[in-house]
Amino acid sequence: MRRARQKSEGAVEKQKGTANLKSRVMFDIWRLTSPKVGLLLGVCLCVFSTVVLFILSSNFKESFPGKNMVRAGEYNVVTEENEKVEVPAKEDSKVGQSIDDSINNGNVGYQPVIEHGRFSNKSFADKNSKNLEGVSELPPAETNKGGDNVNKVFNSGSKNTDSSTEDSKNVYVLLQLVNAYKESRFANNFYNCLKSILKHTQAELKFLLTVDDISKTTAEESFRSVANELEIKKLPSRTYFLIGEVNNKVYPYTKALQELFSSGQGAYYSNALFFIGPVLHKVLPRTIKKLVMLDTDLQFRTDIKKLFALFGKMSPKQVMALATDQQPVYRHVLWSYRQKNPGTKVGGPPPDGKTGFNSGVKLVNLEEMRNSRLYNDLLHGKNASDLARKYEFKGHLGDQDFYSLASFDYPDLFYTLPCQWNRQLCTWWKNHGYNDIFDMYFKCSPPFYVIHGNCNTPIPDEL
Repeated sequence: MRRARQKSEGAVEKQKGTANLKSRVMFDIWRLTSPKVGLLLGVCLCVFSTVVLFILSSNFKESFPGKNMVRAGEYNVVTEENEKVEVPAKEDSKVGQSIDDSINNGNVGYQPVIEHGRFSNKSFADKNSKNLEGVSELPPAETNKGGDNVNKVFNSGSKNTDSSTEDSKNVYVLLQLVNAYKESRFANNFYNCLKSILKHTQAELKFLLTVDDISKTTAEESFRSVANELEIKKLPSRTYFLIGEVNNKVYPYTKALQELFSSGQGAYYSNALFFIGPVLHKVLPRTIKKLVMLDTDLQFRTDIKKLFALFGKMSPKQVMALATDQQPVYRHVLWSYRQKNPGTKVGGPPPDGKTGFNSGVKLVNLEEMRNSRLYNDLLHGKNASDLARKYEFKGHLGDQDFYSLASFDYPDLFYTLPCQWNRQLCTWWKNHGYNDIFDMYFKCSPPFYVIHGNCNTPIPDEL
């Protein structure tokens, strides 16, 4: 037993000795290698930190509108057919990122809306919206003899005076285009609209286009393609305005309208793009006194100069000309008011009803808009809000809601275009509760001069 116990104790001591030897060996290895391992870990940490800081700084620089941000004035607007299209650098604006996704089954803006929401544009400081006089107007674009325009907008402190030398033969045409990626519906609509305009006219047109970056490239490609197809030797003048810059510029004026006449933040017609029309006179150069403002889902069947000639039918006090909406949109929107006021003409069908307007085709008298105290008073938030409250009006169709509401009480501000100059094809309301009276709004006799494929309605070749 003693021998066995001694043998066992010897084995234990041997194991302890082996363990101590291993510990000493590991300690010696750690003592010799730890500086190198520490140095290696330190280098790896530095590299990792540098990479992370580089990524963060790149994202910050890209998202923050610093001194290198592309401005509208930095775009050279090309006009010669053989010139190369310059693809503009990325601009800070994120306007209209999901317009395609906002359209519900192609029935743009024609769904019944019960409540309206608020629209907040944080890109413009609230303090600026309190001081409308501090917002400078857009100076005129420079034009050389070759027809090239270099957009010089948004230069702070610029003031303009009326020009007595404005060429009365110039026909200004304003189009708005965002998210017009190649092969998209917006790009296709723009191409067809442009082609129909240029196909039927020999007038000297001056295009003003509010665009995002991708849409500027799309627009330029469309101008060249149409020119090639129609064998036009010289492209018309084009001046581009970046939509992000324009939105910031007009927001102090449109803030109240956006809150009143959109169905909520993120809705299709909540975009500031749809509220530029009422305040064009505050941001465009005073040298531009009249223009035609068009949706891009239009096709012309006659010379646009004939449309421009209708300015001659407007009275001196009329600021704008629009066609009535050819659906009972405002009959529906004003349902509560009509219930409480039997026999009212508000929301009624033409020719005697106060039908409300469609803003797809507009003749805009900028000079009279600037001079009309009444019109400018209506733009103020309280006055517009009082009108909406009077009619229990909860709109959702952008600027055309404002024009329609204003026309109920102040019809002398507006000239009603014949329906043939904005023949609307949408029939959404016919199958949504108004079949019995739909034709009272929709009827319009040919010939049709401008066809409007609103709510994504295909435009037939013959109509």
